Amino acid sequence: MDKNIFELLACPLHQDNDLIFDNILNVLHCQKCNKNYEMIENGSSSIPNFLFDDTNWKKGIRDINSSLIETFQGFPFKRELEDNKLILDVGCGENPRGNINLDCYIPQKIPQNFVLGNAEYLPFKKNSVDIVLSYYNIEHLINPAIFIQKMYDIAREKLEIVTDNDEWIGDIFFRVLGVGRIFHDEHYYKWSVEYFKNLINRLGYSKNKIYLLNLSTNRLVKLTTLLGVIPRVGNMFYRDLKAEIWK
Repeated sequence: MDKNIFELLACPLHQDNDLIFDNILNVLHCQKCNKNYEMIENGSSSIPNFLFDDTNWKKGIRDINSSLIETFQGFPFKRELEDNKLILDVGCGENPRGNINLDCYIPQKIPQNFVLGNAEYLPFKKNSVDIVLSYYNIEHLINPAIFIQKMYDIAREKLEIVTDNDEWIGDIFFRVLGVGRIFHDEHYYKWSVEYFKNLINRLGYSKNKIYLLNLSTNRLVKLTTLLGVIPRVGNMFYRDLKAEIWK
């Protein structure tokens, strides 16, 4: 991990104090709560582990989709990095989009500046990174409001959150098959523009934009975007929902 990135880390319980590295125990030590966070040696990588239950990280969490569903949903969307910006990708999975990346399991190919941690207890100092991303992650969380607040505290400029649009017509297809997004065992919430906007406004973040789009690389899904202009039912033709929140 880059030394400059290392200095942005903080105890996820406080987010306001420096951690001390104990090279004898190979842990990061919080002076405020006296909690130690181990460093996991994985080949040539040294990964800070901020999970409170450190017994489960080896098992990993991976989506299990049929080839049919993967084809219909398209390939993972890649976001280009911005010059001279520190971008944290929360819930990066196997497709990291940041120059700092965090997840609750270790991907097969470890991303640059990877941190093992919980999305609702982010181990970074306040106002430490420029942009915080979260793609297809918030639907997995029990406390989405706390998650957004934590990301907001860390970001200097803005947040980008992408999730599934629960009004998408494609879910009818999945329902017929009895598989897919609406049957995902790890999903706690489904989101629409209305619900998402209500949540963000109640949190007091007035500088926001919430809209629908299709990030799928599948041509059929992309083509349905043309039907999005139809009054009243247009939302059904967008697979994804994006929220941008500025400081």
